[in-house]
Formats: sequence, structure tokens, C-alpha cells
Amino acid sequence: MRGMSARTAVATRPSTSRWVLLAILAAAAFLAVACGGGGDKSAATPAATASTATAAPSTPTPSPTPEPNRFDTSKAAALAKASLPAPADLPGGGWKVAVQDEFAQDALPSSAACGSSATAQKAFLAALENKPAGRAQVGMLRSSAELPVPSSASFNVYVYSEAKTAAAVVAPFKALYDSDVFAKCLEEESASLGTTVKVTKATPSTPAPAGGAAAAYDVAISAGAISISMRMEIYAWTSSNAVAGVMFSGTKDVVNATLTSAAITRMQSAMTAAAGGR
Repeated sequence: MRGMSARTAVATRPSTSRWVLLAILAAAAFLAVACGGGGDKSAATPAATASTATAAPSTPTPSPTPEPNRFDTSKAAALAKASLPAPADLPGGGWKVAVQDEFAQDALPSSAACGSSATAQKAFLAALENKPAGRAQVGMLRSSAELPVPSSASFNVYVYSEAKTAAAVVAPFKALYDSDVFAKCLEEESASLGTTVKVTKATPSTPAPAGGAAAAYDVAISAGAISISMRMEIYAWTSSNAVAGVMFSGTKDVVNATLTSAAITRMQSAMTAAAGGR
């Protein structure tokens, strides 16, 4: 995925930000693995004394049973691809595939405004690229004479060997994108483009599935006498040992609840089917 930046807001290609998908992809269900947390520490057992030596030993707490993988890792790449929507699945018509399996991501600059975001991006990518068994991505564009800028939609699915590895992706995703700091970073990056960009954190039009992470931004772009209002929405969630990431950008009449809900619902259904209906 190409990193989310001011450049992606005005580019003619969809951002394929890696997981994302955007560098902007936690919530309770996905935070099963604490971000950077250490292993469980057993309480120290006091030494036996004359009064406790005959006490019955405590029953050890059993380890939780790992969630069984629903995605067959031997077919991970094929199942990830089968989980992606097609242009016809998106409402509004006119959507076309622009890129497929483009996973490279631009690094954010380590500047005053972007320094903390760049650090968060590195943590996110480290979790995302933690030995996936398979992955797939598709980026789509919708443009017409009536739209001032093309709208884009990018979809990613990563399959891992364990559910806990997939879950560990969502927390750093949220730390990267769901913040005002990232908005300031986007504004700074726009300066080199000769445009003025104002990025405001907003409320996602659709809840993230399964308690996942979601972020939204309203983007006002002006260059001379021309001004454009855009919307960006980013989602990440897990399904067993797979993690999904979705990013939308475009004008507000395209990127709205109708689009986001339909696309995410379709993707969830495809992932369920790819996992054998489980």
C-alpha cells in the first residue's frame, strides 16, 4: 500500500497504503495482543512454612486455547485474493481496477509535524509485515466529467499463521491514523505541492467491523481560485488469522455511508466465504 499523504489526496491513483491500507489503519477485539506488552508473569509462590507445608497445592490456571485458524495458510494468497471485492461490488458504478498487489509504502518524513507519525508508521509496518502467509491488494478508481477529482478505494487482506499475529496489526494502525497528529503531518506534506490543505479529523461514516479501527478526515484543498473538498476514510479489522484494511478517498458525494457500508459488507461476506463459511 502506498502511504497516506497529501499526495494521495490529489493523486490520480488510489492510495494502496499497506495496512491500510493506508498508513492511517486498536479496538477491543483486535487488541487481544497488547502492543509491545510482555508475557504473562506468574505470581511468586511463597515458601512453605510449618503452617502451610501441608496445604493443598494451588491449581495452575490453564493457558487459553488459541483460536483455530479459519483461513488455510497453505492457500493464504488465494484466499486473500478471493476476499477482495470487484468493481461491480461498489455502488455508484464507474469503478475500475487501477492497481493490484502493490504493497510498497512511502515513508513519512521525520519532520517536526511528521516525526511521531513516522515512528508510528514504522511500528505499524513492522506488525503488518510480520511474516504473512499470504496477502492480496486491489486499488480502484472512479472518475467522470462531473467529479472534480477521481475517487479511490483500496482493499487489502493479509493472512497470518496465527490469529494473535493478525490482531497485533490493528493497535499500531489506530495509533498511526486515528489522531490529530497525523492530520498535521498531511498538511505539512502538502506544502511542497504548491497547494494549501486543511485536514480535519472527522467521524467515520460506518463502524469498523468486529470492533476494529476506523478513522476519517475531511480535507479542504485550495490552489489559487480553485478549491476542492474531499473525504478520506480508513478501516482495519481482523477475522481469525486474517486482517483486512480499506481506504476510501474522494469527494463527499461519493465517499459516504452508502459506499463504505456496501464495500465493507461485501468484503466481510467474501472473507467469510474464503474461510469456508466459518
